[in-house]
Amino acid sequence: MKKLNIIFAGVFSASGLFLTACSAEAGLPPDDGLTVVEKISDMRKIEEMLETELVVFEEADGFGENENQETGSIYYSGDNSVNKTELVYRYYFKGYKNSIIEGEIYKSAHDTEESIARLKQDIYDDVESGAALIGFGDPFGYTEGDIYRGSFNIGDSYIPVKNSTTIRNTDAVFNNELLGKITDYETVYILNNPSNKEKLWMLITHETYLKPTQTNNRNFKGVGVEFKLDLKEGFMVRDYAPKAQGPSKTVSYSSGFNLSGGIGGGGGSVSAGTNFGFSYTKNVESPRVYDASQIPESVDIRFEYVDPGSWYGDFCAYNSGTTFQCSLAVLEARKTDTFIQYTSEIKGRFQKYQNWTVPWVDEYYSIFVDDTYKISDLLKLMEQVNA
Repeated sequence: MKKLNIIFAGVFSASGLFLTACSAEAGLPPDDGLTVVEKISDMRKIEEMLETELVVFEEADGFGENENQETGSIYYSGDNSVNKTELVYRYYFKGYKNSIIEGEIYKSAHDTEESIARLKQDIYDDVESGAALIGFGDPFGYTEGDIYRGSFNIGDSYIPVKNSTTIRNTDAVFNNELLGKITDYETVYILNNPSNKEKLWMLITHETYLKPTQTNNRNFKGVGVEFKLDLKEGFMVRDYAPKAQGPSKTVSYSSGFNLSGGIGGGGGSVSAGTNFGFSYTKNVESPRVYDASQIPESVDIRFEYVDPGSWYGDFCAYNSGTTFQCSLAVLEARKTDTFIQYTSEIKGRFQKYQNWTVPWVDEYYSIFVDDTYKISDLLKLMEQVNA
């Protein structure tokens, strides 16, 4: 485990970024931390720092405002409490071909300075070992290094909207005990259809991992994932996946747009380049997929893991290990509109058992995001790609 001196970035000025060395970040001993900077508005400064630093952590807007009170909040969904998290750090590291990959760290009311420090160190270690780049491409250049493909198969007629896939991380901490971790990879695309003057399609993909704390008796379990998306302005839900389904060892979905002409400035049939979907394996009967979506205003997909209280067998092994679920939504907007605006939420559920099949701890953890895209910016992106 590599250790770095902590560096806090101070203010921006005409002379550049003023750096001040500090003995320690709160909750960490001296000389036992990571590179941390205050809010930076110029991405070029991040690029400069990544010439010498492996990972740069940036304080999120509002960092420290709740220093003397609990951050995050708790709301109730049915009979269970949901721990809502707040963004506290962004972080950056280099992918293949020097692309910059961006991530976020979220904090619940149960987190402590020590738990956040531990999560940051875990992220650093994954970057150092190369584990953080799995799914982003390869060093030989066969796929783009800044976009996380994972289990998704996305046609070449889709343009990534952001510079990279966004990685979101939060620890599931309860009573100073780590139940597990949630990691979500979100990528946003638009369909490259410049000749269509009316409609714009946006594709949003999520691959969500639950990693319960590993113990010999397997008493920590990941037992559920939920993906929600609610419209605020400027679109309708055109498609989503997966939909409700019965027991199966494979979760798969494929779809696309059967369009002609105008994709990437070319003509002819382009349906092959407009396909999208995913396929991955799971336990034969777990998780069960439920669809509570209210089309065309919202998407609500629930993955409920089977028999989390088991102490042996396939279900126990599945729920106790690292699992992931894929979901996606396709939004349709008018190119004459002003915004595409929506909220999305990823929820992970963890349980802890102690010598009984009834959970000792049963908690949800929620990463909530409010996104707004100017349609004029999306159209400019399309123009740049096709120039």
